[in-house]
Amino acid sequence: MLKLSDESIEQGRHILTNYFKQSVSGNFFECTSYEAQRAYLLRFAAAGAAIRYQTIHEKEVGEILALDIALKRNDP
Repeated sequence: MLKLSDESIEQGRHILTNYFKQSVSGNFFECTSYEAQRAYLLRFAAAGAAIRYQTIHEKEVGEILALDIALKRNDP
C-alpha cells in the first residue's frame, strides 16, 4: 500500500504504470479518499487474522510474524 500526496502522486502513477507494463503479472489501482481510509484499517485486521490463524492452528503451521513496515517520507 502506497500513500502518496501532492507531486508524488503523478510520479508514483508513472513508476507503477511502467513497472506493471513490464511485469508478467500484477496490477495496481488508485483509491478514493474513503477507500484509502478503509484500506488503511484493513491492514490491522489482516495482521490480526494471521496471528489468530497461527494460534488456532499452531500444530499444523509454523510461526507467523505479522509485519507492518512504514518508510519515512523521504526514503528513496
